Amino acid sequence: MPLGVVPVSSSAVFRVQTVPLQTIVLPDGQMAESSTIVTIPQLGSATSYSFPVEDVDLSRPLQERQLKIKFDCLSGCANIALTSTGFLGGEQGIVSEQDASVADSLLSQQIDIQLERADLFTGVIEFPSAILASGAETIEVTIVGSQFVDPVTFTQTIRVTEGESRWGFFIGVPATETGGGWTLKLRCENCPDELVSGPFFPTTSLGNPLTLDTDTQFFFRKTSAYSNIRLTFVAKPNNLIMPAIISTLLDE
Repeated sequence: MPLGVVPVSSSAVFRVQTVPLQTIVLPDGQMAESSTIVTIPQLGSATSYSFPVEDVDLSRPLQERQLKIKFDCLSGCANIALTSTGFLGGEQGIVSEQDASVADSLLSQQIDIQLERADLFTGVIEFPSAILASGAETIEVTIVGSQFVDPVTFTQTIRVTEGESRWGFFIGVPATETGGGWTLKLRCENCPDELVSGPFFPTTSLGNPLTLDTDTQFFFRKTSAYSNIRLTFVAKPNNLIMPAIISTLLDE
């Protein structure tokens, strides 16, 4: 954790992994992945982690042995303005994937992750009234840097359970990775047919109403925190007028 920052309301839980993710056969024959779940306890500031990587041969090309280290906060970071997702960038600290440094999987090594103070985006994502998730959906919130060419991106993937219609999100991004600020993109894979296909972009600092047009999206300034953002997916027109039609028929 950054100096003076601790998780107050609950523990902070992170997933740390390699990119690409590897599947390893351990000496005892069990299968494992090059990832781990770690917890910084409530009021704590640090914890240790470790995970196995594939045992590669020195004869393999260096490019095939190179791995990037990624982390994602799974819970406990919604109220802390620190980097909740990103890659290790060597001297640059926490960066996006395109700026990430690489580690040689041939070598056992200690890799410290120093979280940083960040621009924080928090709020809720929701389906329109009466539309529920099937459980097959994948919802992603992506914060995009203001660069015109190859902008940096940081994404949080939302876990969806059948019958739900509302989800909280939080994503902390390092201000050093962008120029003037950020934009926000919301997309959903395998979403209900009643919804308009995205991606969507907020038009205000509080999110709604969403737009499909990037020219009218809101520009978030860096070195700031944005809370209570509300992102409501848009229903197709037929689903908006159907209740009124049914009501009219019943009245007659």
